[in-house]
Amino acid sequence: MKAVIFGLFALTISQLLIAQVADDQPITAEKAEKYSLTIMANGLYLDQQGQETVDIIEGDIAYLAVLVETPAGQSVLGATPKFTIEGTTRMLVPGEISPEMSTDESGILEFEIIGGAKGLNQLTVTYGNNSATLLLNILSSDIKGFSPLPTLEGGLNWAALMEAELEYAEDHVQVIFPPHIAQQAGKQVKLTGYMLPLDADIKQQHFLLTSAPPSCYFHIPGGAAGVVEIFSETSVEASWVAIQLEGRLKLIETSESGIIYQLENATLIE
Repeated sequence: MKAVIFGLFALTISQLLIAQVADDQPITAEKAEKYSLTIMANGLYLDQQGQETVDIIEGDIAYLAVLVETPAGQSVLGATPKFTIEGTTRMLVPGEISPEMSTDESGILEFEIIGGAKGLNQLTVTYGNNSATLLLNILSSDIKGFSPLPTLEGGLNWAALMEAELEYAEDHVQVIFPPHIAQQAGKQVKLTGYMLPLDADIKQQHFLLTSAPPSCYFHIPGGAAGVVEIFSETSVEASWVAIQLEGRLKLIETSESGIIYQLENATLIE
């Protein structure tokens, strides 16, 4: 089970992007004098002003990468670009989502972003004196046809859960929880979200609750901090409608599965 859950977060950019990189041997970052940066994203297009843009649904994850090359097209190994974002979209920077902190032999460094509120955001990647920008067109989650998350008085807020700091090692995830979430460990809490079933039964006792409508079983919206593993003694009917649950919150500081939140003895709030 752990291997399956961890695999949900292990989707690599190579499955989403086809990058043309130089055939020459890479040059190390300290030996390169000038750089060329390219942001790569699935579904990238030019807007009416000719600016590179990508569409993201609120709360959804976009898998991106930056390619660092010399002007001659030679891959740069070991470059550590800096990322800044204007708007409500959240960054999952390298080191938070994987052990890789710098570009590989192909000059590529992968990263992820989680769509914020509906609107236009901008991502800027810099290294040396060069930079690249990408417009993030955040679309309303209504586009998926899901019901919006109801306001749950006194319930946990997904934005607060996503403040957890994650560091991915080779075989586990190390987590530092924000104080206001750490204080909830072992307590009865309420949470609303979308069900992601873990088997084919219409009735579920063990499933995932996600912060945004799920796209598929291999694409968890919100990342590791945007999903809670649910254990319920009573069956909950699978549905596309947002559900509200109450249960005992468990925090996992060192996770081998990629799951950092669990809700035990969960019951459905009608």
